[in-house]
Amino acid sequence: MVDFIYSIHPYFLRLAINILILLILLFGNLLVRRYCNRDNIDHDAVNGISAIVSMMYAIFIGFVIFASVNNLATAEDSARTEAHLVSTLNYDASFLPEPAKNEAKEILKTYLNDVITIEWPSLKQGGENRAALEPLKQLKALLLNNKPADSHAVDVNVWTDMMQQTNNLFQEHEDRMHFSKNLSLSKGVWYCLIVATLVMLVSSCFFFFEDRRKYVVMLTCIGIITGLLLFLETSINFPYRGYYGVTSEGFQALLEQQDFW
Repeated sequence: MVDFIYSIHPYFLRLAINILILLILLFGNLLVRRYCNRDNIDHDAVNGISAIVSMMYAIFIGFVIFASVNNLATAEDSARTEAHLVSTLNYDASFLPEPAKNEAKEILKTYLNDVITIEWPSLKQGGENRAALEPLKQLKALLLNNKPADSHAVDVNVWTDMMQQTNNLFQEHEDRMHFSKNLSLSKGVWYCLIVATLVMLVSSCFFFFEDRRKYVVMLTCIGIITGLLLFLETSINFPYRGYYGVTSEGFQALLEQQDFW
């Protein structure tokens, strides 16, 4: 189901969610008109209850979206840190002796290429391809094979720093893989959100306006706003899959800086 939702173009997904919400409101309104006698209803009480339900729903979905935005920011920070570590390693590699210097830079280029062309498309599809781990292994092997013999050598600090940065890069890489699967709302929260949405929509159908046009305008506004909020939540729920998800632009920009390499 998740794969199907994220395979839909964002504009069509937004339209589909709004149409579904409006159909629910239309169906609920028809049921209220058919089975409820408005003349025997305490409209003040009903309007008050509907307003309370709507307010509680607004608070609930606000917290849900806030949590998802926070998760998205965490994933973005992780990707930014990962790209920064590659940049730092490339800078440190400039102080390595030949041919280790050029080999390290080529390995880092391969890492970026694997992240952009293999891992990121896999993340967009919900996968966990770890193709970029191989360049990391090669980089660590290269460093171990070029360990400074003299502990007082000038380049020993560079070597030590690169070893630490390589370990940090591996950790950030694994964090990205972990976030792609686990940094999203649980099924329980989604069930609560769906039920709360239905309750709010149904309660809105009991809201009373003597002016029929005002009533229609109110329901339409509620439907459109609710649909947009649900679309936003769907788009950011999985940090690497949705329309507003994390992209590989930082890695791409780093790779395209020819003068940097």
